[in-house]
Amino acid sequence: MDRELDVTICGTAVLDVVVQPIDLDRPIGGDRLFHTEPLAVHPGGIVSNTGAAMSRYGMRVAAMTLVGKDAFGDLLVERLDDLGINTAAVERREEATSTSAVLVDSCGQRSFGHHVGALAKLDADFLLQHETLLSQSRMLLIGYLSLIPELEPRLPEVLQLARRLGCQTVLEAAGSGGDPEVVKACLPLVDCYFPSHQEAIQETGESDPVRILSAYRDFGCQGVVGVKLGADGAVVSDSPGETARIEPVVPPGKVVDTTGAGDCFLGAFLTGMLRGMDCQDAGRLAAAAGAGCVTRYGAQDGLFDLDETCRMAGVEPPVARL
Repeated sequence: MDRELDVTICGTAVLDVVVQPIDLDRPIGGDRLFHTEPLAVHPGGIVSNTGAAMSRYGMRVAAMTLVGKDAFGDLLVERLDDLGINTAAVERREEATSTSAVLVDSCGQRSFGHHVGALAKLDADFLLQHETLLSQSRMLLIGYLSLIPELEPRLPEVLQLARRLGCQTVLEAAGSGGDPEVVKACLPLVDCYFPSHQEAIQETGESDPVRILSAYRDFGCQGVVGVKLGADGAVVSDSPGETARIEPVVPPGKVVDTTGAGDCFLGAFLTGMLRGMDCQDAGRLAAAAGAGCVTRYGAQDGLFDLDETCRMAGVEPPVARL
């Protein structure tokens, strides 16, 4: 059945202020003036980063999130529009817009000073009131687990509704990876889950990627499950008992900022799924997207178009849209 949207992304949308270079291995200390490159402001969070990647690859993307009634909220909505993301379901609240100070060192590693702001009010009732939007979407992506605490207790209810409406369901984690009990309750209702290695370790207690995948299967996941391994690529399983290794793609330039690489990886992987790629080709496409991302500051400026990303990945461009 044809739908108006390929994906609705519900969750974290942040305005990132990037400060670099910062030596992350020692304290800055008090009463100091230190010089940086010009500060840069980028939209961040899963709504912005994964949404930008999927829009860049020709997907029809809608945002479902909360921002403040402030200048940062104005700027964030404007940037989402510029990225080709539908903002009709972005609501304004009295709380401040979610913001992060992103401190980046000379090797591209980063730390975050984060204010959750209006996103602290994002709950199941907000999402459920947009049932019509879900009925128009092929896929619902929700994230980040661990940063949407008001939504997490009722996530199974939300996922069940999305499935009844014909949406594929995807979760994304961040930080601690979220409460393992929440993950266990949700995975039987999820069509794709692809956390980072560190998130997966904290959720499962396992460190070996294959054992992690087995743990997620034990939690009841029947869909696609994977583990992002950063510069070492990824592992992915499209069905119980099947595991494939995704080799990394060499970045097409110097690594300057790893912010958003996992989100861009996910956006490319989901694009591949929606366009009919198998898991290995979608994984290669995702690895190429992440490799491009890290060569620019912020999560969007390193994105190439779909044909160039496929060339980097060594895969054939997928069909326009299934």
